[in-house]
Amino acid sequence: YFYFVHSYAVDVVPGTIGSTDYGRRFTSVVRNKNFMGTQFHPERSGAHGAQLLDNFLRQAD
Repeated sequence: YFYFVHSYAVDVVPGTIGSTDYGRRFTSVVRNKNFMGTQFHPERSGAHGAQLLDNFLRQAD
């Protein structure tokens, strides 16, 4: 699980690479060229969040 702390949500768009279904489907992770962002807080999401941040860093090389 990932830690979401608010009720903001972005619709699923062409750059969506991860989505969540919680009442409705929305974008959780988005990518545009070499920019990636999350709707949740990976730094507060335990081992899974740490792994995601590590994956982001590896792709940045």
